[in-house]
Amino acid sequence: MKHLSGRSVYDVVEDYRDLVEATRGGEELQDHQTLHAYRRFVERESDHLAHDPGALIPLVYNAPRDSLVRRQVVQDDLFPPGAWLRRLNPPESDPFPAVWSQHSLHQGGVTQVALSADGRRAVSGGQDGKVICWDLESGRPQILNAHTYGVRSVAVTADGRRAVSNGWDEKVICWDLASGRPLILEAHTRAVRSVAVTPDGRIAVSGGEDGKVICWDLESGRTQLLEAHIGSVLSVAVTPDGRRAVSGGSDGKVICWDLESGRTQILDAHTDGVRSVAVTHGGRRAVSGGQDGKVICWDLESGRPQIFEAHTGSVLSVAVTPDGRRAVSGDIDGTVICWDLESGQKMIVHPWGTPIKGLAWAEEAKIVCLGDQHGMVAWFRWEEGK
Repeated sequence: MKHLSGRSVYDVVEDYRDLVEATRGGEELQDHQTLHAYRRFVERESDHLAHDPGALIPLVYNAPRDSLVRRQVVQDDLFPPGAWLRRLNPPESDPFPAVWSQHSLHQGGVTQVALSADGRRAVSGGQDGKVICWDLESGRPQILNAHTYGVRSVAVTADGRRAVSNGWDEKVICWDLASGRPLILEAHTRAVRSVAVTPDGRIAVSGGEDGKVICWDLESGRTQLLEAHIGSVLSVAVTPDGRRAVSGGSDGKVICWDLESGRTQILDAHTDGVRSVAVTHGGRRAVSGGQDGKVICWDLESGRPQIFEAHTGSVLSVAVTPDGRRAVSGDIDGTVICWDLESGQKMIVHPWGTPIKGLAWAEEAKIVCLGDQHGMVAWFRWEEGK
């Protein structure tokens, strides 16, 4: 029996091809089928594995449930060393090419995702104008329709009872997820790019292409208008107590807003538009991701930036754990990176393969959720290798 002698992933593909040919027509048909399955898997994922060989097991867990390679790895209970992301909702069968749209309910790209604190519910928004609330245990969706054009962003309260969405139709909509009833809020004069909500569902913050950041009191209906960006506001976040908001704009600025006094703190380290911002539970830190490929952790007391550079393309989405110790970022190349914000080290590099438009993290359940430009919503559990 020939042993694999590949020195790179491309050599391994050639070795597998030789082994498949060597076993063709032999008595051990099962061995031939197994080798053929492994060859196809390595060949398909060769670009990812060449970049990061350590991603092998996570890639296997991404594979369809009927994949022979996945079944063997799950059966043998194999785990990589260190932390990794285990996909919890792989497709039932090979997703190339037809099942992507079938597995997803969005007809078009997912633009943002959000998670309840306990990790039981996810909410996604899509270019098709739909807001979908997902039960992560059963996978059952609840489809909400009120936007007339594509949805740009979504947020959800900690208890998963209410969600907020916004879109190209200039609307901000607050949803009662039990009844599905929408409360439509209108104050922006151009497309709304981002929305955030406090855990208790009392305060929402939105940012739009009109350059405005608007703070909404969802109980009284009062609004507070904030203007400082030059150009579109691309992303917003709000502290849990509703006292401060953070925004990122096409001008490359991150702005921290004191919602009581209206004072601003302008944070300037990105060299291009800021596509995504997130804030820690205590409001001491913010994380931003930009078109310059940088992920930046900001100390909001001092304004000092801590810059992380590992992405090779625009960072489209970031999320942060409530304790402020970890962040996760996704880029236009389809790579997810988990960061230790204390040490600045990469903890996980997870190749997804298509641009990642939305990311969310539920620390209580150790769940990471993502949405991509093909309309796929996937969720993962943070695992520690054995």
